[in-house]
Amino acid sequence: MLTALYGENFAFTDDSHNGRAKDGQRNIEFKTRSFTSFTQAAQESADSRFYGNIHTRQARQDNETGLAEGKKIGANVNALAWKK
Repeated sequence: MLTALYGENFAFTDDSHNGRAKDGQRNIEFKTRSFTSFTQAAQESADSRFYGNIHTRQARQDNETGLAEGKKIGANVNALAWKK
C-alpha cells in the first residue's frame, strides 16, 4: 500500500525505537534503521525472525509466504474504491 502511494524507491528512516532501553536479555541496543524502499524494510522484518531464532530454517518458507500474502493484501486494499 505504501509503495503504491510513495513509489518503489522511497527512502525512509525508522527511528521508532530511539530512546528505548537496551534489550538486556539479548544484549542489544536498539538503533535507527534506514531503508531505500518499503520492500527492503519488509524483507528485513521477515529475515529478522529467522536470524532471531523465531523461525527455524524449515519455517523460513513462512517468511516468504508472509511477504507474498502481504503483497496480495496491499493490492486488495489499493483496489478498493476509496471515498474522499
